[in-house]
Amino acid sequence: MKLGSHNTMTYLRPKVFWQRLLPFVGRCQSVDYKVQHSLGAVGYDLRLFWDDDGKLEYRHGFLRFPADNIDEVLSYAESNNIIVRVLLEVRSYNKPLISNIDELRSRFKAYCSEIEEKYPSILFFGGQESGSGEKLYTFKNETSGLVIDELHSSVTSLFKSHNKFLRMIDDLFPIIYSLIKNEKNIRAYQNNKDKENTYLYVDYVEVQ
Repeated sequence: MKLGSHNTMTYLRPKVFWQRLLPFVGRCQSVDYKVQHSLGAVGYDLRLFWDDDGKLEYRHGFLRFPADNIDEVLSYAESNNIIVRVLLEVRSYNKPLISNIDELRSRFKAYCSEIEEKYPSILFFGGQESGSGEKLYTFKNETSGLVIDELHSSVTSLFKSHNKFLRMIDDLFPIIYSLIKNEKNIRAYQNNKDKENTYLYVDYVEVQ
């Protein structure tokens, strides 16, 4: 098993003041990308968006984070053989509020092209809208043999329920799932020879 970091950049301080008042809501990582790598993460997950002024930022749903360090992150990934998933962070609940969706998609595709030219040694994958999964860009070195599994609160329910309130708790507080399930999930993958080349993406990579 190879460890991946889901929503890698959500450890950063949110750009919007009110979002800083609820530090655990929607946060999926609490240590920086270099520490995540030192803890075993060899897969990053970058969720991108552009603000009203056309400035690149990281996103997780409505949460907004500065992306001033993105070249530093990608340089580090290239130097350390870290694969990088790149997604346009557009969800069903925020898509109706986006008036310039076509412009965003164009920016995203152009940016994907730019970074794969600038960082040719990185195995990039994704190129999709995070919510719908619609493919917007195919990276030149993306391989169909890449196996990605995900075990975190966004894809599996801690409470094993379709109840909307319980699902909302799952999504808003990823730390709960990680504290209860990460160690068990990671050990199961580590002990499964069939998962040797699988990338397992989790929240809070330090919880293992």
